[in-house]
Amino acid sequence: MARQHKERGLPLSVIICDFFLPCPKMGDWRFEESEWPEPAAMAEELAGLGVKHAVSVWPTVEPGSDTYDELRTSGRLVRDADGGLLTFAWPSREAGEALTLPMAYYDATHPGARPRCGSD
Repeated sequence: MARQHKERGLPLSVIICDFFLPCPKMGDWRFEESEWPEPAAMAEELAGLGVKHAVSVWPTVEPGSDTYDELRTSGRLVRDADGGLLTFAWPSREAGEALTLPMAYYDATHPGARPRCGSD
């Protein structure tokens, strides 16, 4: 898309990628390798075209994701008024799983709970 914009002389300064699309699971703060085989090379090419790549990171993590257990055991997931984990039902993306998953929110006010993508 960025190449086509540049070839046609159309202005383009940023491409925003909704994080729900490239990650395997909500809370996997990495790109799905089968869909995004070389994200660093893609970002480098975009930079060469003068285009920035922004990722919209959702504040949610699902059980079984790369970060869920660590965030839960370290107390970095948001709790409800009774001290229980604050969750909401979210449709599962994987065949064979329950229809919904108990999605949790990471505590974005805690620096240790914030997403670390790529080499960050």
